Amino acid sequence: MKHDCILFIGTGQIGRAILNKIVQSGPKKIVVHNLTENESALLCKKYSSIYPKIKFISSYGNIFMPYDLKDLNNKNLYDESKNIINYFYSEINQSILERSTIATLIKKYKPSLIVDAINTATVLGNAYNPENSLKCYKENPLDCAEKIMVDDYTTKLINFIYSLKYGIETYGVKKYIKVSTTGLGGMGINMPYTHGDNPKMNLSSALMGKISASGVLHQLLWNLAHTMGNNISLIIPGTFVGYDSVKNEPIETDKGLLFRRILPKSYNLLKQKKIKYNEAVTEDYLEFPVVRAGENHVYSKLELNVLTAIGQMEGITKEEVANKVVDCINGKSSHDILVALDNAMLNPTYLGREMIYDISRNFDKCKCKLGIATGNLGVTLSKKLYELYLIKMAYSTLDDLKKAKIDKIVEKTNQQLNKAIIEESISLGIPILDYNYNFYVGDYSLYPSVNDESTVNEKNINKWAKIGWVDLRKENIKFLVDMLVRVYEDALEKSKICDNDIYFNFKKIENEYDIAEYLAYYNNLEKKGRIK
Repeated sequence: MKHDCILFIGTGQIGRAILNKIVQSGPKKIVVHNLTENESALLCKKYSSIYPKIKFISSYGNIFMPYDLKDLNNKNLYDESKNIINYFYSEINQSILERSTIATLIKKYKPSLIVDAINTATVLGNAYNPENSLKCYKENPLDCAEKIMVDDYTTKLINFIYSLKYGIETYGVKKYIKVSTTGLGGMGINMPYTHGDNPKMNLSSALMGKISASGVLHQLLWNLAHTMGNNISLIIPGTFVGYDSVKNEPIETDKGLLFRRILPKSYNLLKQKKIKYNEAVTEDYLEFPVVRAGENHVYSKLELNVLTAIGQMEGITKEEVANKVVDCINGKSSHDILVALDNAMLNPTYLGREMIYDISRNFDKCKCKLGIATGNLGVTLSKKLYELYLIKMAYSTLDDLKKAKIDKIVEKTNQQLNKAIIEESISLGIPILDYNYNFYVGDYSLYPSVNDESTVNEKNINKWAKIGWVDLRKENIKFLVDMLVRVYEDALEKSKICDNDIYFNFKKIENEYDIAEYLAYYNNLEKKGRIK
């Protein structure tokens, strides 16, 4: 598939190799997004001269921040602690999603393909440092809590995935492909070296944070790939990827560029109570031949040989990685990690379905008590089951329901409220709002909770009722009736075409309707079902 506009996030070593392949497909426009303005601008200038028929657009900023804070790099996050905490720890709603940098870029450029080659795990996971957090906690617990909240990668990754989903579904992105990392080049946590950060008894905290962040990211992407309307792929090289260049250059580590130190005078250590450091720094950078590899790291020849020896990380070329990315974009999924997870996943079985039938029969043997919901599948599902149950009590068949006028349906449904239903619902923390705005609530509610804003006005009432209240007002009852009719008619139509298909077994979606089956069927119609 040819893509006219491509959003390219991250043009490091692997990113540039992929870009070199992507340009060969002849897109009309490529948006290049990096952390810094200079990096994107230089690359766009270079590629524009080589490929004049392609329009290159420079974009920059921290992709994990809200757009108004995108110019922050990860070393200056504490300057905006209050704004960052307010953004990432607020309820994720449409306003929050639209403020994200990724959703803003998608809205602005409307790419059909997104290639993301940022080393997300390193960018976000490096902040994990429990030893420093403990020290900070002992000195100032409040300051420590603030820093942990600002550094937390989980909130940033969840926000990014939700924002990506919003951008894909709202603006029609055809495919998102992520190039990620195992965190350790395919090796285990007994790996005998780190990535420039300080070693511990085992691996460094930063490296363990990187592994953890990559695991969270990959699971989120897998679940996003199982969301209808989202075409997601994940490519992960499990080895050393190189190389960029070999030359004399200043040595750069996680501390930045290192200055050369002059030979200090030695002293007898046993005569000292503490280590005494010498002022030996010069204004010249430490410089010798190195290879520049991924994550902005450089390695000496000997380090490279240890790292890539047989039985250690070994190696793969960046061009090979790029080829697999392009293959995946073109529909070849043999190296898509998400497809591999799908193939290894245990899927539903015939025996599993029979188990469900058996459990249902055991329910039928129990003495009759109400028991509509427990709340353990979420307050929204529970409240919908109560609403549908009351409609079902008023109209036992779809034929009767379709014949009735909506005002009569609302009235008759509200009449089904009784002591048992009200007590069970409010015991679960699910309030009930009837068509006359009579409100039944116990000593607590799941939504809004005690920590949520609780000002009573029409906007808040509608919000609360949609999410967590049994809502027996006319507008909601009409929505539910339309839903039931839509499910019935869709199932009837499909039963004529594929009457042997278990998925469209019309016996489950019949005139004397099963509200649970109807609700599940509706979820499928709304693309909220399994796709793998």
